[in-house]
Amino acid sequence: MTYLSLTFDDGFLMHYEAARELYSHDILSTFFIITGVQRYNARSLLLRKPRLIRDIADMGHEIGSHAHTHKDLTMISAKEVEEECISSARTLGEVLRDDSSSYGIAYPYSSYNDQVINVVSK
Repeated sequence: MTYLSLTFDDGFLMHYEAARELYSHDILSTFFIITGVQRYNARSLLLRKPRLIRDIADMGHEIGSHAHTHKDLTMISAKEVEEECISSARTLGEVLRDDSSSYGIAYPYSSYNDQVINVVSK
């Protein structure tokens, strides 16, 4: 048996259409959302329309964190990494109306080191 995992980073507004199309074919994916800004790389993010993030989750797709402000976590202090993670989890919890506060993370720029792993794993 072969498995394939589709992931979408940043949470661009246009990812909503991809989520709908995949759902219509019974394909579920993971969407890693930047939670602290409404635009990134001059494109609108899903955070501008939180109900769309809820709709994506209601379709059965997984929602994860792509940090709060998309900083390179290897270039900031451990305290700032912690703040990025906590703020992102809090925002996702509010948007999804979920108390869990535990979400997967895709490291911005695919950048991580031991310090980042230690902080994120907490």
